[in-house]
Amino acid sequence: MPNLTPDRLRVSLDNRYQARSQPIAEHELLPHLNRASKQTWDDIYPHWKSVDLQYYWRERDLAVVPSDFSRSERGFQEALELARRGNELARPLLVRVVKRDPDSPQASAAREALRALDAAAGAG
Repeated sequence: MPNLTPDRLRVSLDNRYQARSQPIAEHELLPHLNRASKQTWDDIYPHWKSVDLQYYWRERDLAVVPSDFSRSERGFQEALELARRGNELARPLLVRVVKRDPDSPQASAAREALRALDAAAGAG
């Protein structure tokens, strides 16, 4: 869930594991949320005191496959539709999309759906 408190920091950790023998999507080898931030490992690594773990995956024989965002896109489209019908359950996802990448076409669609959601809430 998004942190909606203005005066508190929430720390969250997401650990994922998979066997080396399993294929890995190419975006999983990039910094988290880099599609929005455009941050690269070269942007991150200059501040590291040790180089031991930098680019560690390049030494592995990994089966890297193209990223497939179709499921998340389907979920986003469902959230847009829910919002247009006045369903408040769509709000957290749409707000997150706007915050994550405010200049994207998705954020524009999310803002429009949030306006419709707000209008439905005001009419109710």
